[in-house]
Amino acid sequence: MARNRKRVEGEVTFSWIATRLLLFLLMVGFLLGITFLKRRNLKMGDELSALDRELKLAQGKTSDLGAQLARYKTPRELENKILRWHLVMARPSESQIRRLREPEAVTVPLSRMVKSGMLAQADSIHPATRTP
Repeated sequence: MARNRKRVEGEVTFSWIATRLLLFLLMVGFLLGITFLKRRNLKMGDELSALDRELKLAQGKTSDLGAQLARYKTPRELENKILRWHLVMARPSESQIRRLREPEAVTVPLSRMVKSGMLAQADSIHPATRTP
């Protein structure tokens, strides 16, 4: 049978040690978690700034290449390349060049277009009768 003991004030028991140890471990774990998260944030910030620098370099290269491409498309540069590569090519004469007009807005009424055969008969004029 268990003896009935009186507790002495200030006595250190197993439950007292266990609760204090558990509280200490929880505080240490919390502080370690905060430290881990801060370090991870700093690392991610460094990675983000490195990626930003890479992006700015890539954008600079892209704009440089765009300017270079625009320069290569000029007639003078094309003629220089033809000369460098010893190709036998010449500019087209004016009789070989066909100039096209910009399309104008349609001012002819739809009924006149149908009558004159400007629209194909298979095309439906009314949007409600069109099938997807």
